[in-house]
Amino acid sequence: MIRHTGLAAAAALSLALGACATTPLYAPQVSERSAGYAEQKLDNNQYRVSFTGRRSTSRARVEDGLMLRAAEVTQQSGFSHFIIATRETEQERTGPRRTFMGGPEFFGMYGFGYGRGRYGWYDPFWYNVGWYDNDRYDDRFVATADIAMLSTAEARGNPQAVDAAEVIANLRDKVSPPGKP
Repeated sequence: MIRHTGLAAAAALSLALGACATTPLYAPQVSERSAGYAEQKLDNNQYRVSFTGRRSTSRARVEDGLMLRAAEVTQQSGFSHFIIATRETEQERTGPRRTFMGGPEFFGMYGFGYGRGRYGWYDPFWYNVGWYDNDRYDDRFVATADIAMLSTAEARGNPQAVDAAEVIANLRDKVSPPGKP
């Protein structure tokens, strides 16, 4: 009975980790804590676009994701160029978190477990059961930009105008490789 429970738990854990690994980075943001892009319409030709990375996402990839989404929003709105009015990239930090470290009934008398903010060998005579502060922080980059969209005629005389089609051509495979999350 215990052996089957352990196998079921291991299978559930591997499915959960597999689901996390296949979630694409370049996708709509579903919650405040998730990775992905979001946009908000400010005016007929102005949007606020944001891109949030995961803990493992580099600042450069987050900024590339922001530019790609700004170009896509520009084209979807019927414009060909955009100007970045304001742009900011910040590093969000959350934590530390409180974690539970179980006792002998959870790990057995001795065993491998998680407690006191680190992985390691559990000894019931050394650690107490209870909640402990995890000293790891959750860091990630968030990039935000306010963009103004322009037609081809409006962009002709503006040196700050960015061609949306060129941005998409240059960044599409870099930010969201085909077939890769």
